[in-house]
Amino acid sequence: MINKDIIEKLKHAYDYKYMLVSRETETRDQEMFKMTVYPRLSRDTKKSRNLIPKKKDMPTEIYGGYTNNSDAYMVIARINKKKETEYRVFGVPMRELVNLRKAEKKGHYNAYLKQVLEPEIMYNKNGKRNKTISSFEIVKSKVPYKQVVLDGDKKFMLGSSTYVYNAKQLTLSQDAMQAITDNCENDTDEEKALIETYDEILTNIDKYLPLFDINKFREKLHAGRGKFVDLPLAEKKDTILQVLNGLHDNAVMPKIKSLGLSTPLGFMQFSSGVPLSENAKLIYQSPTGLFEKRVKISDL
Repeated sequence: MINKDIIEKLKHAYDYKYMLVSRETETRDQEMFKMTVYPRLSRDTKKSRNLIPKKKDMPTEIYGGYTNNSDAYMVIARINKKKETEYRVFGVPMRELVNLRKAEKKGHYNAYLKQVLEPEIMYNKNGKRNKTISSFEIVKSKVPYKQVVLDGDKKFMLGSSTYVYNAKQLTLSQDAMQAITDNCENDTDEEKALIETYDEILTNIDKYLPLFDINKFREKLHAGRGKFVDLPLAEKKDTILQVLNGLHDNAVMPKIKSLGLSTPLGFMQFSSGVPLSENAKLIYQSPTGLFEKRVKISDL
C-alpha cells in the first residue's frame, strides 16, 4: 500500500510542474589526468600555462605536462575566514587515490585527505598563503558525481567540483506538447502555438528554475523572445527543442545562436569550486525517486 508521504511527493511534483527523477551517482578510478600532454613553453613566448608534471622528476619547464587533473570524487569543505564561514566543493585528484586507499586502511584517511587539499584551499595560484582563510574542515569526504543538492530553491547535481547541472525536470501542458509534436492543423495555428509554448517555458523557468540565473540565462531567454517570434516556422521548432534540451535534467548544453545566446544554455561553472550555503542539503534517492533522505551540510 502506498503511504501518505509518497502520495504527497507525487502531488508536490504535479503542483510544481516537474517530474520525479532519480539518477545513479558514481566515483571514478580511471585516468589520472586529461589525456592531452602539452609541450613546454618556449622562453620567448608571453603565454603562461600552469602544467602538472608527467612524473615527479620531470619538471614542466623542460618536459611539458598536463593542463587538467582528473578527480576520483569530491569533498565538501567548510572554510573558516576572518569574517565569515563558507562551504565549497573541491575535487579529490585521481593521482592520490592509491595513497588515500592506503591511508584509509591505516586509519588516517581524513588526515591525509586534508593534507592533499590544503594547497588548493589555503594557498593561491602563486603558492602564497591566503591570508583571508584561517582554517578549513572537511565536512563530507566522499561526494560522488551526480550527487543531488538542494540549496534554497535551487536543485542541482554536481557534474564536478566546478560544474552543476539542473536537477528539476519541467513538464509542459498538453497544448504545448501538441505544438512540439506537429499536431496542429495548419502553419498559422502551429506558428501561434509555438510562440505560446515559448511563453509557457519562460513562465515555468521564472517559477521553478532560479538556477538558470547563473550566466543570466533566464534574462537572456526573455530577451530572445523577439528574435524567436521573427524566426521561420521550421527554425522555431528547432529552437524550442534546443531550449528544452538546455533546460532538461541532464548535462546537455546547446548553443542557441538564433536567440542570441553566446554561452551554451546550461553551462554553469564555478572556477573556484561550487559554493554552497550552510542550509544546503544533500539528497540521497532511491532508484524510483519516491524515497529520499536529506542531510543538511551544516549538520555534518
